[in-house]
Amino acid sequence: MHIRLITLLLSLTAILTARALDVPAAVSGVTIVDKETYISVYWKPVSKVGLNGGEVVTRDVYYNFYKVLFIYEAGQPTDVMYQYIKHLKGSRTDIDVPGLSEGDQEPVYYAISAENSAGEGPLTIFSVLKGAPYRPPFTESFADGRAGSYLETETSGPDVMIGICDRSSDDDAGALLISGVAPGNIAAITTGKISLQADLEPMMSLDTDCIAGAPLLRLTVTDPADDVIGEEWLTPADMYQTSEYPLAAYADNRWIRVCMTVFAGGEEPSELLIDNIRFYNIVDDGVEAPADDEIPTGAEIFTLSGVQVAGYPDHLAPGIYIVRKGGRVRKFVVR
Repeated sequence: MHIRLITLLLSLTAILTARALDVPAAVSGVTIVDKETYISVYWKPVSKVGLNGGEVVTRDVYYNFYKVLFIYEAGQPTDVMYQYIKHLKGSRTDIDVPGLSEGDQEPVYYAISAENSAGEGPLTIFSVLKGAPYRPPFTESFADGRAGSYLETETSGPDVMIGICDRSSDDDAGALLISGVAPGNIAAITTGKISLQADLEPMMSLDTDCIAGAPLLRLTVTDPADDVIGEEWLTPADMYQTSEYPLAAYADNRWIRVCMTVFAGGEEPSELLIDNIRFYNIVDDGVEAPADDEIPTGAEIFTLSGVQVAGYPDHLAPGIYIVRKGGRVRKFVVR
């Protein structure tokens, strides 16, 4: 009798403490790899704990993908729509992105959600930057109070601001102003996609001016998989100075992006000016190259404008070409 009563009590306790089936929580850990014509998307499987604290059986979860479409009125977004793309299991998928490597650079937004028999969880929105990479030389000088190339900005902290002012390092009345960066907060500016392929000695430079506090500036370089492949720290002075950052180590990547992150280097909020973000090649394209060199087998051949071409000297039009094999890059003249 006692054994039966204990068994019944244990069964009742298990029923009372069992969690009800719940809607999945939001998907996290979304990463994107740019594959030139499509993207590969990876994410973490959702937790066994649902949106409301209930249970989620992960093997029964599907993932939904949507394209995010913004509706504009008078140039301002007023509404958003979600265009269904696919429904699948797993933790990765590929998505075709028309114009991923062509045209002007602009972000395209997508969303992912997890779903089971209890319902669909909240959307997690992510973006990919489409468009053709910029080719050096070019300069972002914020002339006349606007950016001429694609830039992304990010801030943390209620008082952190990024804007354009007229306190430039030259006479074009444009510079980027970052203000209110207190300890524990950041301001970040990320360039668009930049191709350095075929550049002999690519460089980046920028003008900085510390006007308050003690800001620190970190430069990070990322590749098409959004992996950090380079980092440099700068300490801006209290007047405009130009800093250079060699980029030759990253020329083998299809493209890179550079993120400039401002930190407070002291207790006081920091304020910083950034102007004339330049990407260029320090090797003069007019330098005469040897006429009788042979192109090594397996080398990559580019025009001076960075377009890769096929063929060897007897198949190439006369002109100067850039030849790259391994870590060696040089010029080649076809007569």
